[in-house]
Amino acid sequence: MMTDPPSRRPRRSVRWIVFVVLSGVILIVGVLVAWRLGAQGHTALAGIPLRPDLGDLPPEMEHRVTRCEFRIRFCLGPASALGELGGLYQANGFYPQAGQCYRALMTIDRENPKWPHFMAGILTGYGEMDEALPLLLRVVALAPDYVPARIRLADALLKSNQWTAAKQAYSEALTRDPENPYALLGLARCDLQDGNWTGARGQLDSVVASHPEFSLAWTLMAAIDSHFGNGDAEADDEARVKGGVNYRDCPDPWTDELMAGCYNAYQLRTVAATDSTAGDSRDALPLLDRALALSPDDAPTHRQYGNLLRQLKRYGDARAHLEQCVALDPDTSDNWIDLINLLRDMGDAPAAERALIDGIARCPDSPNLHYERGKQLKAAGHFEEALADFRLALRVQPSEANNYMEAASVYFHLGRIAEGVEELKAGLMVDPVNPGLLTGLTLYSIQYGDEAEAREWVGRARDDRKVARDQLRSLEDQFRNRFGHNPY
Repeated sequence: MMTDPPSRRPRRSVRWIVFVVLSGVILIVGVLVAWRLGAQGHTALAGIPLRPDLGDLPPEMEHRVTRCEFRIRFCLGPASALGELGGLYQANGFYPQAGQCYRALMTIDRENPKWPHFMAGILTGYGEMDEALPLLLRVVALAPDYVPARIRLADALLKSNQWTAAKQAYSEALTRDPENPYALLGLARCDLQDGNWTGARGQLDSVVASHPEFSLAWTLMAAIDSHFGNGDAEADDEARVKGGVNYRDCPDPWTDELMAGCYNAYQLRTVAATDSTAGDSRDALPLLDRALALSPDDAPTHRQYGNLLRQLKRYGDARAHLEQCVALDPDTSDNWIDLINLLRDMGDAPAAERALIDGIARCPDSPNLHYERGKQLKAAGHFEEALADFRLALRVQPSEANNYMEAASVYFHLGRIAEGVEELKAGLMVDPVNPGLLTGLTLYSIQYGDEAEAREWVGRARDDRKVARDQLRSLEDQFRNRFGHNPY
């Protein structure tokens, strides 16, 4: 009978022991993973969306997405990983994928108000108020002192024509932040809906007292003054609208934090533009810094950054960005226009003139560059050459009122009065309510003693709310001084 040699028996015993131990370890790990997964783990797994095409984004975005998915699949903090994944997708404009993450999170991390808050933001962006409202109510219940959530709830109720509920939500926001301009503005809009014009005016007075740049408040004030027949106040309100900043949603730190995970330069520029037009210029700078770090040779980002720095009067830094912009994209005329305007702000006339020459050489058909050269030539007294530039600009851009006004001004300097008047009238044909053209025709008629025509133009200026009231009063005074009586 054959038996194994004694020297081989221990080896087989060791292998058997190792096999048994490994099998046991695998079984235990499997049991632990299954136990850890449970219902929440399976929900987290279901929350992983199909990965979109990330090819245009930096590799770091894909690496972070991969890490998040790995952590979810192996239960290594699945809720935090799913939250990070949803934030990455939302910050980079992948809203359906972000929504899938948030829906899972609202099940496995029920007490965290950020998930319904972010989900509601996506839904309201699509105009899906009926779905968003229950989520916003949930956010307010979970985070009663987070005022931006209350403002967002009230805005959604207002858009859903639930005026009474919206008014209550705005009022509750004011109990936590008594001077919040968004809540006051919302209450004013609710009052207007109820026909309470006086109440709305009171709310708006509070807004503009602390935020005089809030243009939407002045727009509503103009409507109220129009309702009460206060024409001069209405005109002043409309002038404030022009000098104000664009309306934006209530600042929301929770959502703003997500932009730290944005790898899309265009998305960053869009958010930065919203901030800067709403008067939050300094908040926009870090976003543009990040955009340039991601795409250092992106001309539109350099242009946007340069113009923002120009607003902040940081002219040296602005110049560096705008010069880089024209170096990267010399065939876009608006890039040259922005650089020229900055150089003029800096008082560097020779550099501005060189930029204008270079810009026209690269963009010979640009009406804006020819308009700028026409103004420069007119200022130097070269009227015939200036007229040629303005006429070229008009051929390319016949709807631009400034071209007509400048051409008319040159005709007047040349003593070709009739042609200048015809130029102003031609401008009014394409822009019938342009205050500059209207004022120019009024002044001409007064100066040359045509009382009937002057009366007509002053009357049109009076009826045109775009003509500033102080300017109208000046025209009326000049009419009285010229003709000895009132124009009406």
